[in-house]
Amino acid sequence: MNRFAKIILGTLAVLAALLLLVLVGINLYLQSGDVQQRIRLATEQALGTPVTVKRTLYTPWGGLALSGLSLPDPTVTGRSLAEAPEFSVQFEFLPLLERKFVISQISLSAPKLTLRQTDDKRWVLLPPRPVPPPVAKPATPAEGRHISAPAYSVELQTFQIRDGAADVIDRKGQYLMRLSGLSVDGKVAADRTISGEVWIDQMEVGGEIYPNRMRAEFEQKGDQLAVRNIKCAIAGGKVRAEFYVNAPKGRKPQFQLRGEVEEVSLPRLIAEAHGDDSGAAGTLTGHFDLKGNPLEASSLTGQGGFSLDAAQLRPVDFIQQIGALLRIDELQLLNLHQATLQF
Repeated sequence: MNRFAKIILGTLAVLAALLLLVLVGINLYLQSGDVQQRIRLATEQALGTPVTVKRTLYTPWGGLALSGLSLPDPTVTGRSLAEAPEFSVQFEFLPLLERKFVISQISLSAPKLTLRQTDDKRWVLLPPRPVPPPVAKPATPAEGRHISAPAYSVELQTFQIRDGAADVIDRKGQYLMRLSGLSVDGKVAADRTISGEVWIDQMEVGGEIYPNRMRAEFEQKGDQLAVRNIKCAIAGGKVRAEFYVNAPKGRKPQFQLRGEVEEVSLPRLIAEAHGDDSGAAGTLTGHFDLKGNPLEASSLTGQGGFSLDAAQLRPVDFIQQIGALLRIDELQLLNLHQATLQF
């Protein structure tokens, strides 16, 4: 029995040693300058922007782990558009030898996106594509040697984001939108259609509206993006919506946003907008259908309607002062059985 135990232990030790040698060999291969350049170029090809990665490590159970991932801001020198402290890639190893980067899954942990508006009111995610230089004649030994980057194809199958955050800042430095607790599960089909689900724990819009617990399904195919089954909570009520964008090359993008608002608490809505909710009561319901160019506020068109039920609220200060002067109680505290607005 002891003899068989020794054989088994010896075999396990040999296998462990072989596994260790394979891991060391793979990591040495991945850490080599040529492969690092290939991976960096493949990532840049997929994202369309320069990429900085500080460290890489490969394990068979975790895949390729990268740290210190950052994308430069195309509008502000020295700042980052996106950062991710941890970034793991599950990929197929053998295609690397054929200059193919087949990624079964990308996972981003705690990424942060900061989108800044330019002085000319533009939103830029990617830098302009550089114009390729003219093809040069082969260099002679006297002219030096030129090493061209190896051709490298990229295939992405699934991706996920966990605990992400994003800020959208206008040209004056004001926060238009902030979100935290972002999670995304997505997949890429053979025809390059991207689809999946997104969750957002908390949002802040203009510092006055605070939706939370948002969930939606998305699909991007070619120039079209559809975000369906949007559901979120706001001021104790619910919002259901759907959002579509069509952005053909060389033409202005167009969007459409349709939604419904149900049982939103008026006191909570006023309080979250930093207003005086004392004496306020009632609920808000409504619907809206808007469309236009998302980059031009003046192009916005649409229609909708809202209603207040059993509402009670204080008018603005000067109306209250007029009510006090004229002794009209209704101008100091409005009581509305029902009020409607169509636009």
